[in-house]
Amino acid sequence: MVYFDPNFKFPQNLKASLGLDHQLPYGIVGTFDFLYTKAVNQFYLSDVNVVGPQSILAAEGGRVEYGTINTATGATTVVRKTTSFRDVIRHRNESADKAFQITYQLEKRFSDHMQFLAGYTYSHVEDLISLTSSIASSNYRFTTLDGTIENRNLRTSVFDIPHKISLTGVFSLPAEVTLAATYVGQSGSPFTYVTQSDVNGDGLGGNDPVYVPRDSADITLNTPATEWSRLNSYIQNEPCLEKSRGSLLQRNTCRNPFIHIMNMRITKGLPSVRGQHVELTADIFNFLHLINHDWGVIRQTSGFEEANLVNTAGWDAVNNRFKYRLALPQKNAPTTQQWRVQLGLKYSF
Repeated sequence: MVYFDPNFKFPQNLKASLGLDHQLPYGIVGTFDFLYTKAVNQFYLSDVNVVGPQSILAAEGGRVEYGTINTATGATTVVRKTTSFRDVIRHRNESADKAFQITYQLEKRFSDHMQFLAGYTYSHVEDLISLTSSIASSNYRFTTLDGTIENRNLRTSVFDIPHKISLTGVFSLPAEVTLAATYVGQSGSPFTYVTQSDVNGDGLGGNDPVYVPRDSADITLNTPATEWSRLNSYIQNEPCLEKSRGSLLQRNTCRNPFIHIMNMRITKGLPSVRGQHVELTADIFNFLHLINHDWGVIRQTSGFEEANLVNTAGWDAVNNRFKYRLALPQKNAPTTQQWRVQLGLKYSF
C-alpha cells in the first residue's frame, strides 16, 4: 500500500548557477560553470506499518533491529502495527538532498579545418534516497538503509559522478571529409556491499549494509577456518571495506572502476547537383574496443545500488550476533561492450 502524507508538497528544488566565458591567450576560449542544487521539498519514503526499533545489537556496529530474531535459525520477523497489510509506504517531504557541479572548459579553433574542446567536471551529489524507479516500493526496497527508516543519513547518491573528462576534436579533411572524435572518461557508479538476508528485521532483504569485521574474532562465519582468509583478502583489496573495519558500511561508499568511452564520426559530402546534396556518415561507437579488445571495456562489481557480500547462516548466541556464509561477488568483472558501426545517409534538397 502507498499513500501521500496530507501535508505533502510537490517536489521543488532551489538552483543557483554561475557561468563565465573569457578570451584567453592564443585564441583559446575558457569557460567556467557552477551549479548548486538544494532540495526544498523532496520525496521521502518510509514504511509506517513497521512498529519501530525493537533493539540494538551490541555487536555489528550497533545495528538497529526492527523485528524479532529466531535464535535457532538466525531468521528475522518484522514487527508490524497490523498484519492486515505488509508495506504501507508513506510519501512525505524532506529537504536534505543537495548537489554541486563545477565545470572548466577550454576551446580552441586552429583554423577552419581544426577545432578542439577539452572539459573537466567535478561534482558531488548527496541524498537520503536515490529515486531510480517510477515505483515507490522499488525505491524504498532497493535503497540501502543507512540510518533508521524514519531518519536516513544523508549519503553519496547513486547518481554521483565526481570526475568527468571530455575531449572533442573536429578535423576538416580534403574531398569534403570531416572527422570528429569524442572521448569521455568518468568515475564509475557508487554502490554498497549488503547482506542478502534481512538482518535488521524490517521485512526487506538485500538492503542492509554489511558490518565490516576488524579481525576473525569480530565476525562469526559458517566455516571460519576456510572463509575468514577469503573474506579478509577481499576486504583488504577493496578500499571502501578496508577503511570501514569495525563499523557498518556507509551507503554508496564503494565505487566501480573508472570508465573510458571513445566514439568517432566520419562524414563525406558528395557534390551538389541543382541544389541537392547527399552526405554519408559512419559512426563508430566504442572505438577503443575496435583498436584493442582490452580497451573500452566497462568493469564493475555491481551494476545496481547493492552488491551481496554475505548471507546469514544462523545465530551466534555466545557473541549475540548473526552467523554468516560468504557470497563474495566478482570484483571489477568486465561487461559486454562491443564496438559498433552505424552507417547513415542524409539527402538535402
